[in-house]
Amino acid sequence: MKNLKVIKTQEDYQKALAAIDKILAIAVPTPDHLDELELLSILVEDYESKTMPVELPDPIEAIKFRMEQDGLTRKDLQKYIGSASKVSEVLNRKVDLSLKMMRALHEGLGIPAEVLMQEPGRSLPAYVHMADQYPFKEMFKNGYFDPFVGTLNEAKEKAEDILDNWFDGSAKELFTALSEKIPKSEKERLKGVLDDMDFI
Repeated sequence: MKNLKVIKTQEDYQKALAAIDKILAIAVPTPDHLDELELLSILVEDYESKTMPVELPDPIEAIKFRMEQDGLTRKDLQKYIGSASKVSEVLNRKVDLSLKMMRALHEGLGIPAEVLMQEPGRSLPAYVHMADQYPFKEMFKNGYFDPFVGTLNEAKEKAEDILDNWFDGSAKELFTALSEKIPKSEKERLKGVLDDMDFI
């Protein structure tokens, strides 16, 4: 097995692809070849995920693709979109999808919500890791995440869970504090809102 290294440049990427092609061309690869192929695949996938984000398909094209895939007609879409004229307007891009239509298409046809929610021709913003949205380093240093035991890097890897737990606890404390100062009817309404948001 050759010395494999992290792919950092387009040149490294091309070399890794060539090495994969070479291994795939071997009629009977050895276990070493298969190990090398697996490692190269991981390195290539990592590089691609960082440098070549996958664009989500256009929502209307996704609907048309699902229609073709499932053998659906425009009439079949009426239960998700509305009247025949509404289906025609949506598919011809004269009318945008409403939230109700998106929900129905997602639940009924299994089209991913993130595909349906984006504006045609525009991609959704890239995912921002939770640890990048907060002064995570300072919060960690000041003990906000106790009883978590580990390094800062380990905490960053688990940032989403740690912050979810932290905010979950804060929401419960807020509810408890508010519930002592508000009428019973408002308390029930607030509890319902927080339950819907999965805070308590």
